Amino acid sequence: MLRAIILSRLVILLLAAGSAVANSDGSFADPIPTRGCFRKHLLSAIERNNKRRHTYSKLTDGASDKIFLTLLISDTIGAQTLGRLHDLRATYWQKSGIPIVCEELFPVILPPFQTHVDIPMPVKEFKLMGGHEIAKKISAAYEAYGWDGVIRETNTAIDSIADQSNFHCLMHNELTSIRRIATLAPKHMAKAKDLGIKSPEKISRMLMNAELMILGSVDRIDRSAYASQVKGVPMLCQDFPGFSAD
Repeated sequence: MLRAIILSRLVILLLAAGSAVANSDGSFADPIPTRGCFRKHLLSAIERNNKRRHTYSKLTDGASDKIFLTLLISDTIGAQTLGRLHDLRATYWQKSGIPIVCEELFPVILPPFQTHVDIPMPVKEFKLMGGHEIAKKISAAYEAYGWDGVIRETNTAIDSIADQSNFHCLMHNELTSIRRIATLAPKHMAKAKDLGIKSPEKISRMLMNAELMILGSVDRIDRSAYASQVKGVPMLCQDFPGFSAD
């Protein structure tokens, strides 16, 4: 209880400068910022999840509480630490007109909020994807084949859960985020070369590594969410964007 109260105070302080825009149907569409994007992305997630967690708690008889508390604590700490660091490091390129970090994380567009969805083909048993192993494969693919290798490896992992759109939702979000980073990295690098400035590849690598580090934890959160998702509660699945490769 004390931890939840402390978290609520931190969330209120952080959201004083929140930027998320909620539509009347519960969908979200964030404006695209040009600076401070990593932190603003986390603030958007904090605001969204803080608003929705109470509804999910009622729908799941409290089963979702630990999941959303974990997400809120993680993002709150991240906004004050890694968020600030990543944004500071990206400023050099952003000032030159290269939207690195911002283009990777925005726009955040989510569907209308629903309290129930039909589950046509629930899997009988949730199987962990092996987040740590996936992270190792993606990292090895980058070392061997560069960003093209990262895209191929993430596509393989995404394809393995393509028929389970109601589950593994947090993992899908992280994998599509990694794929987007890998897709945009060569474009940012090419623009930097044209401008005659140093390559921003280390920023793209930093963003990818931040995602890879949490894949194991993401796997466990998805497993915790499964019992509610299989009953038709679309928690996580409608709360994260799942970025396309475009």
